[in-house]
Amino acid sequence: EVEPLVIPVHSNIEAEEDTEITGVPQTKYQVLVVEDHKDTRTFLKLQLGNDYTIHLAKNGQEGLEKAKKALPDLIVTEVDLPGLNGYELTRYIKEDADMCHIPVILMTTLTDNEDIIKGMELGADDYLAKPFHLAELVARIRSVTRRSRNSGELAYTAGNVSLFESSRRLTVD
Repeated sequence: EVEPLVIPVHSNIEAEEDTEITGVPQTKYQVLVVEDHKDTRTFLKLQLGNDYTIHLAKNGQEGLEKAKKALPDLIVTEVDLPGLNGYELTRYIKEDADMCHIPVILMTTLTDNEDIIKGMELGADDYLAKPFHLAELVARIRSVTRRSRNSGELAYTAGNVSLFESSRRLTVD
């Protein structure tokens, strides 16, 4: 007989287990990095990979597809991407009922007030100017995930079952 899985609905406790795309249980937050420069993607995977499960996408369309599949805990995306840009990616994420809870950090060389305001109005949770210091990116990732966790937006995941606290939605893959 299988024991029923009980998940606390009104808890600010981090999920004990998240599930990677492959279905392998792991304890790290999942971060999707959408960046068109291979060197930057590689650098971020190497620098963040010890603390987070990193998924990589080289353009906005690939980022959107991976976000739909993985439902990561956070998306860090370049704004100036070929094809579907980071602003459009953010808009798609925030308008999708299954992904709207996922925090987005925009990183870009576009640092005029109008660019920052545009990103924030589209639903970005934070904005990071390039070039950036790794310590600042890590601090922003921690801050955004802490805010999301405290607001109950992150999903609790165990195996193939996910509970989205903010929408009180349960999914089984």
